[in-house]
Amino acid sequence: MRVILIAFFIAVCAAPVAGPRQAAAQQLPAPVIAVIDVSEVERRSIAWRDLTTKIDAQREAIKGQLGAEEQAIRDEDAALSQQQTVLDPTIFAQRQNALRERVANLQRAARQNQQEIERLFNLGRAQIQTILRQAATQIAAELGVNIMLNISNNDQSVLFVDPAFVVTEEALKRLDAAIQTVDLTRQPAPQQ
Repeated sequence: MRVILIAFFIAVCAAPVAGPRQAAAQQLPAPVIAVIDVSEVERRSIAWRDLTTKIDAQREAIKGQLGAEEQAIRDEDAALSQQQTVLDPTIFAQRQNALRERVANLQRAARQNQQEIERLFNLGRAQIQTILRQAATQIAAELGVNIMLNISNNDQSVLFVDPAFVVTEEALKRLDAAIQTVDLTRQPAPQQ
């Protein structure tokens, strides 16, 4: 009798239980997958080219402004070095301190300008990503896709994909149709 009870106990414990997990798994839809190369869509889009053109123009303008100030500081430093022997040491030290202050201000301005350029770049990229996300959502709805994966070079989570699953070109077409320029004067749209 004891052997029968042990066998029954083992059989009951080993039998699969149809619990909440199994019931939930049976209710999940079958995965329908598509992939998109987000980096490629961004890089090839009209709006991305507009963004990079605007950012490059900002960089060049700032470079010109800062370059002129840097050259003025160098010229003043050279002139001050030539005057060191004829200037009173106190006056020379004051002028040298003033020159150091200008250098510090120039460096601070350069950092602030770089931060502003990064802010503008992120602002434009956020606009592009918002429209791209909307395009990807539309494509997914039209194709009945319930999982969309990013296959960008910087994302190595997908090792292989059949080209039939790739919707990158369609996403690029829709992004280009929806946005050709970015507005770097407004705040980014809220993330969805």
